[in-house]
Amino acid sequence: MKPIMMNNVIAIVVLQATILYYLVSAGVCFSGGDGDLRCANEASIALRDQINNLRFAVFNSAAAAANAATERLRTLNTQLQANRVGDRAALRSTVAASEDEAERLRTLNQLLQANRARDRATLRSAVVAAQAAIDDLRTLNTQLQDYRVGDRAVANLADPFAWGNSQGSASSDSPVDVCIVCTTLLTVIRMKR
Repeated sequence: MKPIMMNNVIAIVVLQATILYYLVSAGVCFSGGDGDLRCANEASIALRDQINNLRFAVFNSAAAAANAATERLRTLNTQLQANRVGDRAALRSTVAASEDEAERLRTLNQLLQANRARDRATLRSAVVAAQAAIDDLRTLNTQLQDYRVGDRAVANLADPFAWGNSQGSASSDSPVDVCIVCTTLLTVIRMKR
């Protein structure tokens, strides 16, 4: 039985016993009063003893129930504390694992940032080198065009009739000649620098 219900039962029993006591006392007083008072007095004392015995029995029963409930609560509290200790240990290990994972992610992020910076520097140097190569090719192309114009002019000076044939026609330069000219021009450009 629950402690609250036990308290209610005790209160009802005590109230009934008290009412019974007063009813018996009132019955003795209103029964004429000329009878044997000792008999009424003894009945009253016996009733009081019964009430007191009933009170002690109810109190002892309630105390036993309260002690049992207290012991049960202590047992449950001990189990709860043990569960909390286990839960705290599991939570601590989870937190430690999370912190380790966060540290690992920070380290990986730093490595990634360093790799990105290194890749950017490599890309910049590659872009600069490519731009320099493009500039060199433009310069070579310009010089090659100048060379071809100059070569045609020299050829036209030697043969005035060839001038008309070289204008607007496809070049008859061989790849070997172009390669030699490019190499020579590249060497001249690098010497100027």
